[in-house]
Amino acid sequence: MFWALLTFDVETAVVARVFFVWVSVFNLFAVAVFWSFMADLFTSEQGKRLFGFIGAGGTAGALLGPIITIWLSVPLGPVNLMIAAVIFLELAVFCVYRLERNVVMREQAQAPTESIGGSAFAAIPELVRSPYMLGIGAWVALLSYAATIIYFEQAHIVSEAVKSAGLQTRIFASIDLAVSLLTLVTQLFITGQVLKRVGTGVAAAALPIVYIVGFAVLAVMPTLIVVVTVQVVQRWMNFAIANPARQLFFTVVTREEKYKAKNLVDVVVYRGSDALSGWIFDTLQGLGLKLGAIALCSLPVVAGWAVLSLALGREQEKRSARRRETSTVEGKGEYKFDAA
Repeated sequence: MFWALLTFDVETAVVARVFFVWVSVFNLFAVAVFWSFMADLFTSEQGKRLFGFIGAGGTAGALLGPIITIWLSVPLGPVNLMIAAVIFLELAVFCVYRLERNVVMREQAQAPTESIGGSAFAAIPELVRSPYMLGIGAWVALLSYAATIIYFEQAHIVSEAVKSAGLQTRIFASIDLAVSLLTLVTQLFITGQVLKRVGTGVAAAALPIVYIVGFAVLAVMPTLIVVVTVQVVQRWMNFAIANPARQLFFTVVTREEKYKAKNLVDVVVYRGSDALSGWIFDTLQGLGLKLGAIALCSLPVVAGWAVLSLALGREQEKRSARRRETSTVEGKGEYKFDAA
């Protein structure tokens, strides 16, 4: 529809604005629902082996997208690039359809094609009445806080140290490239081993530990090389290790929590925390705090985040063990019934 409207010059400016908003919302929706689906299809043990590799698909796509754009933008034109996007989206739909048909659900789960039912607003009570889900919500809120603070620190330091807009763009592009390459290699070869060997809690705590070190160094030396290094390492650790660990947290909750409360956490809590964190940064600056002092004030916050990560990891492992025990008992009962 967007391709047709833009091709035939129908209110181009308005359509372009609507398309931008639609893409932003669709991206949030699609990624959130995708990981709910993955948490529903795979057990905790399977997720430890596979979530890093699955995440590598997203990283590879992030690298492939600019390559295709560079290759086809001139011969096809910007509007016709939407045709390439449509093809890839339809291929993704086909993959999800095949997954839903062919992956064998664990015995205690409902069939994936069954409707969950209930109100669309059931996410709120699902979140509020579960200390475990509240803990995950707090984890995501703290992630958003730390990422927002480091983003603003980066923006201020880069703008002060580098006056050329072209050089600033080159720095940001270099950060993106380094993060993508490091993440892809880690997801393909390391993430699964880390999750299996150290457990979900330690893997999730790796990111706040990076922030603890990063904020401590920034408090002393708020320089360009420091903020760029921290930005690369934290984004790399987030995408390659912490995000797969966070998705594993949801493999041991109910289907309603996976598809409703999880999306409330991933979208509403994350974006709301993002806005609140930006306000906190502006307030601290308004009080006269320098960048180093703001980094120092953030240290206790990320330290608490690390402790929360370990606590959530312990609870996730306990729930996973209980599910394995239940599955074993039910499996034996079904075997005896079949034999009879």
